[in-house]
Amino acid sequence: ARTTPLFREALRLVVPDSWDSEEEEKTGRKRPDVSKLASCWEILEKDFETILEGEFARIDEEFGLYMAADLNKIQAQEKDLKERVQVRAKEAESKLDPGKAQELRAMALSIANEAETAKEHREAAKVARINLARRKVRARKEALRKSLGEEPTEAI
Repeated sequence: ARTTPLFREALRLVVPDSWDSEEEEKTGRKRPDVSKLASCWEILEKDFETILEGEFARIDEEFGLYMAADLNKIQAQEKDLKERVQVRAKEAESKLDPGKAQELRAMALSIANEAETAKEHREAAKVARINLARRKVRARKEALRKSLGEEPTEAI
């Protein structure tokens, strides 16, 4: 996402890798002007909201792709296992062993249930990861707001 120079300057206050005060002093780059940034909070907040929307979209897409691949893998494994168990069940029937065939069919059903449970767990993990990533992005905004407030030490 594109950012404004004002926004980049504000981020220098809260993103550790974006501001090295000792090195910047050597190059003559000035420290961020906190009073100027504080007076422009409405503009910065709009910039941050734009950035948040982009980050949220990226996070959703990234985890969506991860989940699609993961679910396809689970489905493929489930299908493979069920087919192998069904073949063994048919073999047991042909050998006139209905007990073994029934046991194998029950196993095929439990494989389907386990696969469904795995999919549900993966979906819950995806939601938790997305929420965590979103909270992390929101925390940067809150840290910036606090660093521009009356007690900048609260941002830590």
